[in-house]
Amino acid sequence: MSFSLAAVCRAPVAGSLRRAATACRYAAARPLGSAPGLGAAVAGARRHAGTHDAGGAPQLPEHMQKIMADYDRQRALEEAQQSFGSKLLSTTAGGILGAAFAGTIMYLLYCFDDVSSGLHELWGVIFRRVGPEASARLMMWAARWRFLPKDFDKDDPYLIVEPQEGLKIFTPVGLAPGLDTEGTGLSAFFDLGFGFVDVGPVCTAGSVGLDVWKNLAARDTSREVTQFGLTGVCVGGDQEQLLGHLSALGSRVHLFSIDLSLVPAELCNNSAALTKLTRALTLRAAEIPGGGPRVFLRLPAAWPSASASQEARRAAAADVAEAALAGGASGIVLSHDDAAAGGDCCGSDESRRDHREILSEAFLRTKGELVLIASGGLRHGRDAMDAVEAGATVVQISSIMLSEGPVACRRIKNEMSQILMQEGHVNLQSMVGSATLRKSGRTKQKKRNLWKAKAG
Repeated sequence: MSFSLAAVCRAPVAGSLRRAATACRYAAARPLGSAPGLGAAVAGARRHAGTHDAGGAPQLPEHMQKIMADYDRQRALEEAQQSFGSKLLSTTAGGILGAAFAGTIMYLLYCFDDVSSGLHELWGVIFRRVGPEASARLMMWAARWRFLPKDFDKDDPYLIVEPQEGLKIFTPVGLAPGLDTEGTGLSAFFDLGFGFVDVGPVCTAGSVGLDVWKNLAARDTSREVTQFGLTGVCVGGDQEQLLGHLSALGSRVHLFSIDLSLVPAELCNNSAALTKLTRALTLRAAEIPGGGPRVFLRLPAAWPSASASQEARRAAAADVAEAALAGGASGIVLSHDDAAAGGDCCGSDESRRDHREILSEAFLRTKGELVLIASGGLRHGRDAMDAVEAGATVVQISSIMLSEGPVACRRIKNEMSQILMQEGHVNLQSMVGSATLRKSGRTKQKKRNLWKAKAG
């Protein structure tokens, strides 16, 4: 009896032949006439089954037994050559391990994207090793390419402040100028949870000013960008340059800060000249469609000079606050000396106390009508709340970002929210200047926090 090798190879080799042999054995045990056509079926089965062994079971032809043996040998060789991992992946346990591995990767990606994850404490470890300059470059590189984490936590609604009509600040922690000098990382810093971000400083109308303008314009080419943060820019120069910056950048920003350390002395060495400059800027801002940005005056830490006494610094800051109010500005920014001797990257206890005294003097002199921004000197939420109670409306950080990393903003906001609840204030606005008013005899009564149970 001859077989076509091609036909044999096209048929299922192992299972089908074994089933055919079993069927032949079963059919051979029945009488030939027990069913119509059964004799012909048995005869055909016997022709294909070949010979029988001693027990009467059908055997495969010799050349097919060889094919079966070669197939079994090849399968055994392939299984022997498989690695342990390959064998594991082909099992049920391998499927479970694969699912667990995929879930772990997804969780790590989420942690990498969430600033509240403990994974981002590594930023601080790296930053403290490489130093502030390298940390600033690394931070800006990550912000430019949107590698910074995002703040997915919900902000406390009681931290929202609206000190002036139309000026609503959703979170009281902002980013000071000096880090993002060209506006390339604004979106990343807003995603990080800052309520307002200052770009700059921009000192001249040269390439830096043009780069800032291009970057601000590129953020919203579709006119569909929406965010809760306020964009600011810090500028310097003479009056003509300041007006030029305002005309060019005013439609792209919400806050326009003039750094008095970058302004010629004759424009800010007395209250009359500073009032005149401020009024010229506010009038130009009013001509911009939409009302233009809010104008702020930014005082450096060493104002009016590095050798001035604390009393002279308090008086000078109060004079600037009065000039800003008379000129129509929305507020002033009071910078802290983060490099003060005897302290860390956020200054010393003495420098923070001096800073609060300057805030208090400016708050009292303007009767709380100006927005005061405390910039720098903040290590935690308690420092921020002390500045608010001294008279600051909101705060800015910068140096601590280069020692702690992106987690600083969310941590300070969480601590401020906890202090607000623990001390029974109804909202952050009710805390502004409260300590200064108590010390001056004009006590500001606390409103009972309705979310806190009555004692007793």
